[in-house]
Amino acid sequence: MGLSGIGLFAATGARAAMTPTLSLSSAGGDSALVSVFGDPNASVVFYYNVASGSGMRTVTLGTTNSSGYFSMNISASSYGINTGQSAYVIVNGQQSAMQVWPAPTGTPTLSQTSVTLGIGQSVTLYSQGSSAPVYTATNSNPSAVSMQTNGTQITVRGNQTGSATATICYTGTASNCGTLYVTVNNNPTSGSLYFSTSNPNIALGQTITVTISGGSGYYVTGNSNPSVAAQTLSGNVVTISGIGNGSDMITVCSASNGCGSIYATVGASSSTGNVMFGVVNPALTIGQSFNLSLSGGSSYYVSSNANSAIAQASVNGNSLVLYGESAGSDAITVCASGSGCNTLYATVSGTLVPTASPASASSLLSAIQSIQNQLSQIVTQVQSMANTLSRLAASMGTRAPALNNLNANPTTTATTSTSASPAYTFTEFLNIGSQDAEVTALQEKLSSRGFYSGTITGFYGPLTESAVKAYQTAHGIEATGYVGPNTRMALNIGE
Repeated sequence: MGLSGIGLFAATGARAAMTPTLSLSSAGGDSALVSVFGDPNASVVFYYNVASGSGMRTVTLGTTNSSGYFSMNISASSYGINTGQSAYVIVNGQQSAMQVWPAPTGTPTLSQTSVTLGIGQSVTLYSQGSSAPVYTATNSNPSAVSMQTNGTQITVRGNQTGSATATICYTGTASNCGTLYVTVNNNPTSGSLYFSTSNPNIALGQTITVTISGGSGYYVTGNSNPSVAAQTLSGNVVTISGIGNGSDMITVCSASNGCGSIYATVGASSSTGNVMFGVVNPALTIGQSFNLSLSGGSSYYVSSNANSAIAQASVNGNSLVLYGESAGSDAITVCASGSGCNTLYATVSGTLVPTASPASASSLLSAIQSIQNQLSQIVTQVQSMANTLSRLAASMGTRAPALNNLNANPTTTATTSTSASPAYTFTEFLNIGSQDAEVTALQEKLSSRGFYSGTITGFYGPLTESAVKAYQTAHGIEATGYVGPNTRMALNIGE
């Protein structure tokens, strides 16, 4: 091979890997088109940042084709990528230049675009349809209305009467924005209605109840977002069910005292973790204790109790213990160390039902058992006395005819009949070693029936055992040699 061939081999066989290129462009919503060009048939490893200071994360997206090209759409919500964060790829060991994740296209879709609040009242709204974070670009009246954003969440608070127009934009852009209108009234209820909770947080699929007071003849006049929450009214209780993520305003009026509003947030709360309850919406009666399981964290504790006069709450390991104090609704927030919080809504109804504490219940049970033992002893003594009286009566019954015979014929010798069996009720379990009046009665009974031929001793020995076995065999009872329930039954009915 000539020198020219060697040079050609060196040029083709030892070709260095090329530096790949990466481009990111909006593809609708929070998606971006990721386009890569590098070495052919090589893996594309994507590096991206999800939060400032948290470091880069990595995922293998796929492989370049034979021409070295690769592309795919990536949803920011799938990877937790925020607008303006850095990303790059590595192909065949070579790194591309850093690129910035593009802002989403379109405008934020707000869960509510018009909100009415009272002074000191707050409501939480959400940017829906995209996981891209938002910020408040403008607020025309910050003295009347204050706003805070956190990711896709917007918290609006009424500070004083007035109105404001706010511009809510995707982070990283000043053009992709939505508009929010806020009105703050001195008395938004136009009356004096009161609610057991006026700003409930409700999980999807959860149902809560809100008690109304301050009027009569209640009726619902409006629901600003029925796709988020559904409500029914019965008397002075509004039942609200969470059916979609977002915020909702339910207006309730009274025939005697104006109207009021309940601001419900569905699908999210102040929780930053995933504490879960075994029962989402517990219902208790006054005086009742209720235990429900906790999961999704560890080292649980009660962070707040909106109305401890309604329900008491305490944590015992992985259980939340509730106790109904009085009728009404209560919101209880439980947190886990390092895993955030969640809120439970409990309803207490009914009247006070006295319940014994575990200690007093245990003492009562012990007292009952002691009385039962005493009664058992008394019954045994009474039965023993009855048996003694029965034997005496039987003995007197066999002696009377003999005495009569002596009076009629002095030359006749008085005798007692051994054929008649003494009347006796057997109650004890008798076996080898037993010794009492019941054994004496047993020997007399078996002797009168021809099964026992020994001396009446009152001691249950081998002769008595043999006699019992013979008796049992004769009466179709298993010949065990001891007096059990079946044998006692046969003896007591006179067989």
